Amino acid sequence: MPDRPQLTNPPQSFDEAAGWRELFLLLIPDVPRRDAVDAMGRLLGDLLLEATGPMHADEPIQSYVRAAARDLQHVQHVLALEGKNAEDHEQGTEERRLRLFARRMARRIGRLAAGLEAAAL
Repeated sequence: MPDRPQLTNPPQSFDEAAGWRELFLLLIPDVPRRDAVDAMGRLLGDLLLEATGPMHADEPIQSYVRAAARDLQHVQHVLALEGKNAEDHEQGTEERRLRLFARRMARRIGRLAAGLEAAAL
């Protein structure tokens, strides 16, 4: 499709994905520790997949769509929190512009998540 935007970072396969959300890892200010926690998350994910066996291709698509909606709701919540205090920052600053953008994106992502959830009923 010609007008479709290209992903800059194509998604990894499920078994290669991070064990923790990037937003969680940001709570760890020390980069070497953050990297260690990230590695631990990947190891935990590998152990869980090994213990439970491969993902089942016959899992209902509704389960995947609902899971994606829940992940989007998490992103929506984070962006809404960051956008909440936009007016506390001086007009014309990059901080305020980005917080206002986060607020707008939170609303859009919320609508997208609601649409996915409704479709998976």
